[in-house]
Amino acid sequence: MNVGKTFGEQLRESRLRAAAYNEKLATQQGAAEALDVSSPETIGRWERDEVLPSNINARRMAQLYNAPELMTNYCAMICPIGCGRVAPVQDECFERTAIKLFNEAQEVGDVAKALLLIASDGRVRADEVAAFQDVVKKLGSLKTVIDALQIYAEKNYLNGRNK
Repeated sequence: MNVGKTFGEQLRESRLRAAAYNEKLATQQGAAEALDVSSPETIGRWERDEVLPSNINARRMAQLYNAPELMTNYCAMICPIGCGRVAPVQDECFERTAIKLFNEAQEVGDVAKALLLIASDGRVRADEVAAFQDVVKKLGSLKTVIDALQIYAEKNYLNGRNK
């Protein structure tokens, strides 16, 4: 869903997907009423990326639309604190996420050993910087896959929905 999409495009797609279980969300008017937003034009401006929603409204839309990835992607794409520190999460099928997690987990033992070797003297020496950067990168990839699995669980099983 999210590859190459603006946050506004993600909002619109999430709202329209949510309309499958809440027909009121098929229109910006209905979404504005459900979110207690002043007008449907506000929803439209958010969806066209003309104006950014507040973090509170982004969270409310994520909850109403059953799209928890919106919260992570808001932090990754918009929040000045999260930009560059939080990786956007892709909304992928369970099977693909499980395979990615399996592949990432295969390397965890080697990554942990490399980290222990680097940390053995209590610091990262100049000759260990490249290896340390590789460890951090691999752990970041693992975290991204874990985040995707957590979002899948929230969407499908943890919010009272059981697909």
